[in-house]
Amino acid sequence: MLNHLNKVSVAVYVKALLLAQNLGAELRELKEDQRGLSGIVVAVMLILVAVLAAIFLWDQLKGFLENMWTVITGKAEGLGN
Repeated sequence: MLNHLNKVSVAVYVKALLLAQNLGAELRELKEDQRGLSGIVVAVMLILVAVLAAIFLWDQLKGFLENMWTVITGKAEGLGN
């Protein structure tokens, strides 16, 4: 049983090394190939703009929503009496 576990652990280790080497080679190719890089940059920029727009809109709506919540809870308190 121990011999089998040893073989399995060695096989997993070798597979992980081969995977890491292949991944490293693919990353080097991606770094050298500039054709697909512009698409990645555009995607990252669009995500950044969307996040900034959501933050800006939330800041703008926050005051309005707080005022509306105060009105709603004030009327709800009046119903309890």
